[in-house]
Amino acid sequence: MMDAYVRDFARWTPRAPALRLADRRVSYAELDADVERQAAALAAQGLAPGGGAVAVSTDDPYLRQVTELALSRLEIAAALHGAAGVPLQAPSLAGPPSRAPPARLPDPDGLAAVLPGAQGAPVGVTWRRLERMVFTALRTCCAGRQGTWIAADQLPPMAALGLAAAGWSGGAAIAPDFAAGEIRERLETLPPGVIWTTPAGLADLVQALPAGIRVLPEWRVVCCGPGLDPAVARQARLDLTPDIHLLYGPEEAAFTAIGTAADLEGAAGFAGWVPSDTEAMILDARGDAVAPGEAGELRIAGPRVASGYLDDAAASAVRFLGGAFRTGQLASKLPDGRLVLHGAA
Repeated sequence: MMDAYVRDFARWTPRAPALRLADRRVSYAELDADVERQAAALAAQGLAPGGGAVAVSTDDPYLRQVTELALSRLEIAAALHGAAGVPLQAPSLAGPPSRAPPARLPDPDGLAAVLPGAQGAPVGVTWRRLERMVFTALRTCCAGRQGTWIAADQLPPMAALGLAAAGWSGGAAIAPDFAAGEIRERLETLPPGVIWTTPAGLADLVQALPAGIRVLPEWRVVCCGPGLDPAVARQARLDLTPDIHLLYGPEEAAFTAIGTAADLEGAAGFAGWVPSDTEAMILDARGDAVAPGEAGELRIAGPRVASGYLDDAAASAVRFLGGAFRTGQLASKLPDGRLVLHGAA
């Protein structure tokens, strides 16, 4: 599916940038041609669906991106961010253009990717689950944004996957794995879009902003993960952009809560509002719901929750109960519905 987004925009806006790397810009047409060439090379090696997730090995970030998209084109799950998979040394992109096997619609319940979960056990991401993530991102924290989507380094695996899928689904240019200093240098020049970062990454970016910088208006920040310091959020709204969104959800249950950094002023630990297709349950030690405002263990159910860990029945039995994921987080839900996190349960 992710490769299909690239292929669509290679036809609709072929010269628009799909990737902004540190040293060059890659158009949708160029990226799609390289993905097609690589998919043909992998198919010639005998790679096909059903052989398990594949872990790409290469020191070239562009070659890695192309190879992982080529796996998607072949309906083969990619093992990302250190998740275990069948090792594959990425072939070079040398050689004449060639055609991959005809594309088919993927099985919605087939694996798109494998990621390391919060407990180290592998989590599978189905095409159906990934598509729900894209839909949620485009109607909430990323609504109305194209331009450049900058991915800070050290993004959580699920956030990095969701960023690329949602960005390419709307024709944005993805700038992956940028450090705070590299982001700073581009805020005055690139077409404004979305900066995806973490609480620590946002703090580093604010600290790296030089005096007198003229950040182009309409940049948006999506801060992934809990624990954003209200003081950092306040400074970022002054120096960077007032448009800062919060995104919370473990790898096992992506996009659980979405809010704005301004709401941290009213509730320290604010994680966001829970989308209407997700249930965030706050339970006591007996598994009963607590009263609004009281703290308990957070469990999450909904279409973006994994069904369990891959090949780890013991870990799945502990963390996944009755279709819900046990986060191990202590949380409360305020009477108006805001989700607040209080640390480990």
